[in-house]
Amino acid sequence: ALGRSLSAEELALRERHVARCAACRVESEVVARLKNTDRPGPAPILDDLSRRRWIDQTFDRAERALAEEVAERAERRFPIVRVAAIAAAVILAAGAAFYLARGEAPAPTGASAIHLATRAAGKVLLVSGEVSVTAASDLEAGEIGVGGGIATGVGGAIAALEGGVLVRLAPETSVKVARSDPAASELRLERGAVFVSVDPNRKGRRFSVLAGDRAIRVTGTIFSVERGTAGDSVSVFRGSVAVEGPDGIRAVRLGERLAFGAAKVAVVGDDEKARAEADMDAMSALAQDGAASLEVESLPAGAIVSVDGTALGSTPLLASLRPGYRRLELKREGRESVRELLRLAEGARTARVFDLALAPETKEIESAAATSAGPPERPAAASAPQVPPPEELLATARDLRAARDFKGAVAAYERLVAAYPGTPVARAALVTLGQIQLEQGGNPGRALELFQRYLAAPGPGPLAQEAAWGVARAQRVLGDTAAERVALEAFLRDFGASGKAQGAAARLAELP
Repeated sequence: ALGRSLSAEELALRERHVARCAACRVESEVVARLKNTDRPGPAPILDDLSRRRWIDQTFDRAERALAEEVAERAERRFPIVRVAAIAAAVILAAGAAFYLARGEAPAPTGASAIHLATRAAGKVLLVSGEVSVTAASDLEAGEIGVGGGIATGVGGAIAALEGGVLVRLAPETSVKVARSDPAASELRLERGAVFVSVDPNRKGRRFSVLAGDRAIRVTGTIFSVERGTAGDSVSVFRGSVAVEGPDGIRAVRLGERLAFGAAKVAVVGDDEKARAEADMDAMSALAQDGAASLEVESLPAGAIVSVDGTALGSTPLLASLRPGYRRLELKREGRESVRELLRLAEGARTARVFDLALAPETKEIESAAATSAGPPERPAAASAPQVPPPEELLATARDLRAARDFKGAVAAYERLVAAYPGTPVARAALVTLGQIQLEQGGNPGRALELFQRYLAAPGPGPLAQEAAWGVARAQRVLGDTAAERVALEAFLRDFGASGKAQGAAARLAELP
């Protein structure tokens, strides 16, 4: 505003004021972030996602700083300070939108990774599909310790590490936290692929990804590292990295892809850009401090879960999200989407289970029969006018369950099972009905009967894992520890590679 640089006296006066004023400290940190001069990456949508996350974080930081200031000084002028700080945040956020549109803003950051508990090196923000942890980590508590790690199977995970680092693990990926201290963090990629977003303003803290005999050293950037059968590689979407290895140090800049050991870098492909955009979008949907937990399961598993239009992963899924109203959608190939509006409360866990088990071939067969030979014949039970077709009964049961009318849902599922015994849709309904009876109906005996009936039918069935797990849970509620032990041992024998195997083994160890 003065049109000139500040003098030494003016700089000293400013520093003294900033030391006393929480609002100005927030503003100074924000301005420091805007000084990053990285050029925009090859995927412009990343800049928009960075802007959106950065504005959210500006408000979060302002709120926390003001709360700390009030607690320390207990000043009566709190409303004035609060309004001034929020106004400054709004102005800065508006300026950031312009700055980021020019592609000169920093890469997105973990909202408050520096505030993680000192006993942990990071937080697990999302798990999808089959995910397990190694020693020094606790998946239930959502924490990763130094020396601990995460391994994904059919699914993925997102974690926030100390120092403003967000990491998304692709399917069939294993990582380990090799180091985490005030000077540096190191993540070892043992197999698979990771997508990484690093805060460029980490106050000198270094971050590296170790892959085989190479180390990828970064400042503020967005990049991915892959260890596959075709060899190892790194791709950069913002900023730059330095790859250190037996062949020296190689710089890889934005828009470049380096296969380790190759003489030249290549250009990042469109497919990689699209994956980067999807990964960045998923990271942007998550929250760390003040988060609400959402747990989603489906029958069968593997449905794609989206929240507010952003695809997060496949079921079963557990995610840390911002509290408030959220639009949940599940999509399985060949079926219509299932949607629900949720209200997520801070610090609480919201759990949902959806029945998506109507086999797609049912409609295809009926459609083909109608084309070639007129309307298909229905079972005698279905011809009675008082019994709707199975698809209608299933839709009614789903709607009632989504509305949390569990008594009505049980009646609809029971009617479906009784009217169309032996059909694929009725068999799948046995598992859903068993889960409702166990979790909401307070009838573990009926639930056990339904799960066992599913497993006794000819053929393994796509929901065999869910039914076997249901048997063990029902026996536990019934208090039959001997039968529960048998059920858990059978589950580990048949589904030892599933995501529930770790919990089954832990429960088995607790039994007398």
